[in-house]
Amino acid sequence: MINDTAGHVAGDAVLRELGCRLALTLREAILLRASAATNS
Repeated sequence: MINDTAGHVAGDAVLRELGCRLALTLREAILLRASAATNS
């Protein structure tokens, strides 16, 4: 949908941003889980 309305460059930028946000979220979740496990 984004590629059709805003072009492939914009679509690629959106995918890169989503990938970065997902990676950060996963890292935070892993750190929180590891921290909780060591504090238990």
